[in-house]
Amino acid sequence: MDTSEQISGFPNPPSFAGMYVKGTAGGLDIFYKEATGTATAAATFNIATQVPSGAQIIGCQLRVDTALSANFDSAYNTGATAAISTNSAKEVNTKVNLMFDSNAATNIASAATDITITKNAGGNFTAGGVVRAIVYYLGFTTMASV
Repeated sequence: MDTSEQISGFPNPPSFAGMYVKGTAGGLDIFYKEATGTATAAATFNIATQVPSGAQIIGCQLRVDTALSANFDSAYNTGATAAISTNSAKEVNTKVNLMFDSNAATNIASAATDITITKNAGGNFTAGGVVRAIVYYLGFTTMASV
């Protein structure tokens, strides 16, 4: 196989933690950012995933770690903007798994991208609930200098 076609990093069984395609001096990698956000006595709170500018977002997983006071909506904000979920349940272990729909919005982050959790149907949360997010994305490994 020609070295320009080699694909490395595929363990048996395959795992997304570490899949990449490498050239002689750079590469394309699958990354993830994981963070939690805690509800305050406000209508929204942020999960600071900080997906970097220029990254291509693949998708997102959310899980309620500590119960919220109300159902919630979720969306990417800042660098890429798109809805993730609507009226998700407030209970512990509620899970959301969603691939980014690049036909609905651009999945290339133009700035660091976070996730906003918004109380469904208006009003404010009661402080204390926690939501965990994992955002998966593609990014380049910078080419080495000559």
